Amino acid sequence: FGVTDVETQQPWRYDTICRIYSMTKNLTVLGFMLLVQEGRVSIEDPVSKFFPAFATERLRVVPNDKEKASPDECVAVRTPILLKHFLTHTSGLSYGASGGNEPSNANEEAYQSLIERVDRREFMEIADWCNEVTEMPLRIQPGQRWEYSYSIDLLGRIIEVVSGERLDTFLQKRIFDPLGMHDTTFALPQAKQERLATLYRRVHREKEDDWVRPEEPVDSAANSKWVEPNQPAVCMGGGTIGSVAGGLLSTMNDFTRLCMMMHNGGELDGVRLFSEEEIAFMTRNLLPEMTGREDAWCLDTPGLGFSLLGSIAVPHEKANWYDPPGEFGWGGLGGTAWAVDRRDGLVVLSFTQVLSELWVDEELRKAVRRSLHYIEPPEPEEGEEEKGNPAGQEAKDAGTAGQTNPKSPQAIDEACHDQKRALEDAGTDDSNETIKRPRLVN
Repeated sequence: FGVTDVETQQPWRYDTICRIYSMTKNLTVLGFMLLVQEGRVSIEDPVSKFFPAFATERLRVVPNDKEKASPDECVAVRTPILLKHFLTHTSGLSYGASGGNEPSNANEEAYQSLIERVDRREFMEIADWCNEVTEMPLRIQPGQRWEYSYSIDLLGRIIEVVSGERLDTFLQKRIFDPLGMHDTTFALPQAKQERLATLYRRVHREKEDDWVRPEEPVDSAANSKWVEPNQPAVCMGGGTIGSVAGGLLSTMNDFTRLCMMMHNGGELDGVRLFSEEEIAFMTRNLLPEMTGREDAWCLDTPGLGFSLLGSIAVPHEKANWYDPPGEFGWGGLGGTAWAVDRRDGLVVLSFTQVLSELWVDEELRKAVRRSLHYIEPPEPEEGEEEKGNPAGQEAKDAGTAGQTNPKSPQAIDEACHDQKRALEDAGTDDSNETIKRPRLVN
């Protein structure tokens, strides 16, 4: 299970508090969808309704996001930006360098001065930061492709405008308290400080690749930038808009409850936040609609679409074998991740606190699929392009004899049928037959 600090060797527990970074996005989006549910806002609303600088006639786009561009070189946008562009990271915004790293491309360079100003605490309200972002040219045309971005931070400000409450207050009342997520917060009380894990990063040396313990970790419980009164001045609905600090803290206990709510179709322990239909809608792949292309993928990964709640696996011959159709989830910069597969009755969580070590989640999900007798394809021969499981490949494990290969065309068709039926008949006995009780893996 590990330790929360390599020096003190304090054991990791289910209530160990972690920085969840971009998993904050999932909670911000769920909060936004509560307002959609109440008819107070629509995903079809133009962004300019809330940020006048995003009016189509005012917006400009750099001609090539691989290079820097002067204002005179920028061109007009071809389509209005709607809130659903924000929700699916297809708005044309991008991201700055993460984790305190130096910019590595033109997109990151464009936001670097803004990151430095956040670190200097020049913004005391998220509205002020949003005003700066909306005055900057877009990096790509809206709807051109999936491009991870600051859009959910802007969405957090829209929640404040529509609800009349600060983002942290709104999420506390509408999601954290109802679901019993007692340790999820933007600012950690000092009384809980001892449960905060230390945040590390891996350093690559010339002769070895090993864990290193610098004299000062990236962030520790003793002097954490998330502990009151040192927390960031603004509530960042997308994670961090600075170099390191920002976004929510949470625990495996708390996030399991959130995942269980989504797995159960919007309800947990008698508390219903969303209907079955709304959860089904929020887990649809929207990239073909937003980009006009069937081959638009999240993270440039064939078979990985994007929904309102994060990535969503869809049938594709080159899909990762451990991403079965219907599984949805997301992760964070600090090494936390979650996945929900309603068809197989799974909730999978991986929590670490090492910046950018996202492979842990992938290896855990592979192990989970192996335990369910999913067929792992052989390594491709040198020079051969890797493809998904060959159709008709026989199960290697004797325990799967006579069973459908979970990645075969037959199983994929069944998964598509299950998903379609859930969308059409959500909330009925028929749709619920395909949903199993979740097994928790962490």
